[in-house]
Amino acid sequence: MSKFNNGGIKIKLGWQVKDSITGFEGITTGRFEYLNGCVRFEVCPMKLNTETGIPPENLVFDEPQLEVVDTFEIKPETSKKVGGPTGRRSLLSR
Repeated sequence: MSKFNNGGIKIKLGWQVKDSITGFEGITTGRFEYLNGCVRFEVCPMKLNTETGIPPENLVFDEPQLEVVDTFEIKPETSKKVGGPTGRRSLLSR
């Protein structure tokens, strides 16, 4: 298997992954698909910076260079409604 091949696994959001080049590890929080077929993932680190106590910034990696560490899914809380229509009549429609 090539160093830049994740074994054909289709990575999902919320999975724990590791970059095969830098060793950066975290949770996939964003997926970007381009017209040329390139798929990239935003990865949110799971560890804080030991000096500052602040997490490093999220980084973006090409899908083939990511290795799946764990397939547990972190799902966003969906019990609260956020944004969108509220079912109330708009003041502008009067």
